[in-house]
Amino acid sequence: MSDSPPSDDGPTNGDRPSDADGADGTSRRRVIRVLVGLGLGLPILIELRTFLSLVTPWIGGDDGEDTPSGTPPEEAVGVGDELLPGTEPVERFTELTVTTSDGDTWPFTAVLEVENGGKVPYAIELGAVTTGDGTVVEGGVSSDRILPGETKTVATTWPLPEGATPRSVAVRAEVFREEPEVIEGDVTLRGVAVDG
Repeated sequence: MSDSPPSDDGPTNGDRPSDADGADGTSRRRVIRVLVGLGLGLPILIELRTFLSLVTPWIGGDDGEDTPSGTPPEEAVGVGDELLPGTEPVERFTELTVTTSDGDTWPFTAVLEVENGGKVPYAIELGAVTTGDGTVVEGGVSSDRILPGETKTVATTWPLPEGATPRSVAVRAEVFREEPEVIEGDVTLRGVAVDG
């Protein structure tokens, strides 16, 4: 063993800065920590969101009934198509016919079958018809209340101007819950038969 003082030739292995030290090393550590945090945090957030979506109906007091979509469909509806797919009851046109005649008006007949498979009473009303040229023809029919499990057919005829074809019909539906819900709007028609 010698009593000689250490030499000042340069840093020894223990004194050398490593790649993890300094400004560059600190930023690498920070990036790694952020990535690990995201890698663990995102799956936890996704699982938490899924869990909350499952228990929210119980916590919020939802009675499990479907709620209407609030608006009629944007797609055109024809014979056999569901009129308001966002409601539990099923409403389908069984007839959409314009009858040509020699008179000033052409009768447009619509027959609607409504099957209430829901848990609460339901009513639907067909209102004014708008023709292809924008003419509004008043008229219509209401189903009145249809109880759960019942099926009802309603029919009506509008006197369209000669040569006119129906473009849309006004629809108003009501779901009779504790807080009644109303859906209303115009439903575009397609595939209307022309007899004559």
